[in-house]
Amino acid sequence: MRKVVSQYDIPQIKVFRSMTDGASNMIASHRLDNKIFCEAKETRKKLVSDYDSDDDSSEDDIAGSQERHNIGVVDVDDVCFQNEFEMSPAYRRLTCFIHTTLNCLKSFDEDRNVKLLISKVQEMQSQINHSHVLVEELHKSSGVGLIAFCSTRWNYVYNVMSRLKRIKSSIEYVLLKYKRFTLMLSEEDWLKIEKMVTFLQPFSEYTNMSSREREAISSEVIVTIISIYMHMDAYDHDDFLSEPAKIIKENLKQKFSHMFYDKPEKPLEGTFIAATLLDPRYRLVMPASTRVLAREFLLREYTLLNPSSASNVRSTILPSPESSASKTRGKFPLIEQLKERTLMENSQSIDSSCRKFEEELDSYLACKTFDAMEVDADVFKFWLQKRHEYNLLAPLALDYLSIPATSAPVERVFSRGGLLTIGDCNRLDGENLEDKIIMSKNRDILEDLDTHFRSSSPHWILPSYDSGF
Repeated sequence: MRKVVSQYDIPQIKVFRSMTDGASNMIASHRLDNKIFCEAKETRKKLVSDYDSDDDSSEDDIAGSQERHNIGVVDVDDVCFQNEFEMSPAYRRLTCFIHTTLNCLKSFDEDRNVKLLISKVQEMQSQINHSHVLVEELHKSSGVGLIAFCSTRWNYVYNVMSRLKRIKSSIEYVLLKYKRFTLMLSEEDWLKIEKMVTFLQPFSEYTNMSSREREAISSEVIVTIISIYMHMDAYDHDDFLSEPAKIIKENLKQKFSHMFYDKPEKPLEGTFIAATLLDPRYRLVMPASTRVLAREFLLREYTLLNPSSASNVRSTILPSPESSASKTRGKFPLIEQLKERTLMENSQSIDSSCRKFEEELDSYLACKTFDAMEVDADVFKFWLQKRHEYNLLAPLALDYLSIPATSAPVERVFSRGGLLTIGDCNRLDGENLEDKIIMSKNRDILEDLDTHFRSSSPHWILPSYDSGF
């Protein structure tokens, strides 16, 4: 991140959120770089810090990762004062919502009944996949094959079971045709598979929804958590899935409670409730108490993010008796008095700005007509159109709605880059590798530009795509 901030000339004070996948090595390295990832001591008491929000990895995991990778432990209290305001005073690290949600689901296939059914399915799939005849016949009958169990894939159990449900008739036809009766699942097993698919489907759908890149998704995090919890409630008395549902709900509480409540042992992470409050489509989904917390969080955030407030934090501190005494003995006592009056006026100006922001926020919350906004409406357009009416609130709302909820887009870029550099990545590094990916990904556009410039300038030459740079 340090390299990106420097390379693209991004002012560090503008960075107020970062996103990691929650892995212990990521958290350890994030903590290490105290010159980039630090918070002001004054705000650390009010805001959840990186040390309080590592909800995906235990301290033992993080310590182990530090030892394996020779990463030293950084004490936040050792951060120098001159570095406190390099980053925004409101800066903090967020954990990828998708990774955290799927971590809540990890215990699902550890349930005894679920594990037994998965074992039966694995045995059937293994026998089919080891038979060239069965694989060909199944593909001929259904047009698709079986999906393998792969624990590193998102929603892998759902993907396997939904494919089985889809081609149930083809599987039974093939096994009957070749008299592989021992591999056939019972009707009770198929009913459990159908129930399992229905149980897991929201996780798959919400994972796909949260990985979108061109729409506001930060305001949908809270809505998704509530929706999943309500979905789990429907299985409280289910004979097959009541226990997994209960465990998943406990995991959801453990992982996400700090997004809804402010507790001494786990301070509030208000990023996503603030984003939800600033989205007219979903703000009423939150309980009244959560909306109050979100409002207080936004008022505090504005004070931290407002440039005038940040630059004058130290100047508005009341003078100590020693400094007052020294002023009376100064060479220019009248000038010292003028300076003190100016500092007081600056403080009053800051207070006035905060009051105006609070008035705008309360005006927005009091407007009931906003609640009729359609779910498929563009919330970015809403705030862009309200910039003149809410000239302090609108910019902050756009910032919060732009915060990514997941690291999926970054992983998608890495995956795409890997596919584009197959066979070349071991011979390319640095800018050459980046150039290869950019030109490969945008080859059609570049060739169109090449055609255009060749027609207008006969001396124009586009570097060869396979030149190796």
